[in-house]
Amino acid sequence: SAESRAAQKAALASVIHQRQTSERLGELISSAEREGGLDPMQEASVRDARLKFDRKTRMPKELAKQEAILGSEGYQAWAKARENDDYDSFKPVLSKIVQLRIDEAKAVAPEKLPYDYQIDKFERGMKASRLAEIFETVKAGLVPLIEEITSAPQLSVDARLAGGDAAPIFEVDKQEALCAQVMERLGFEGILNRSLHPFTGGTASDVRITTRYDDKDFISGV
Repeated sequence: SAESRAAQKAALASVIHQRQTSERLGELISSAEREGGLDPMQEASVRDARLKFDRKTRMPKELAKQEAILGSEGYQAWAKARENDDYDSFKPVLSKIVQLRIDEAKAVAPEKLPYDYQIDKFERGMKASRLAEIFETVKAGLVPLIEEITSAPQLSVDARLAGGDAAPIFEVDKQEALCAQVMERLGFEGILNRSLHPFTGGTASDVRITTRYDDKDFISGV
């Protein structure tokens, strides 16, 4: 059940948190910091290890457990809400997740705005104030473009490609094969899988893409 999976993830998160904040790991990072002759890549790795270690040690164990629980509960609630087009059923869990992130930021980096801390986890050095500047620049060109597109004469689209009730059934396995062919033609050598929430991740040498398929609209999968 979803409850048992959440409990299992919480127990595992507790163990992982202990390992990530162990005294021995801290000693090893300190030793690496004193090491001479490191190349720039190794120095960056040590700095990153120190940053992650310090953040983990400042994060209370209970918060780490709660993070795992809400991560599991949140995904299940989101998947159900998406299927039923029911945001209100997801809102309570989302509110808990937002509060968890605020509590995490206050515990780990009290000198920063909570949102700045959360952004920094994914885009090192970025701040909300700088994002606002970027969005304003993008908005200046994007809004007129959207207005131009929405006011343009509507193109005629073959009913078979428009989705909805008039569209034929596009078998998912064949859609997946088509995506694989497109990736091959583009020279992409990563991995393609299915997921409810598509994403791209990995490293420069190991890129993974996920997508989802609609048997009435093959374009969405591509």
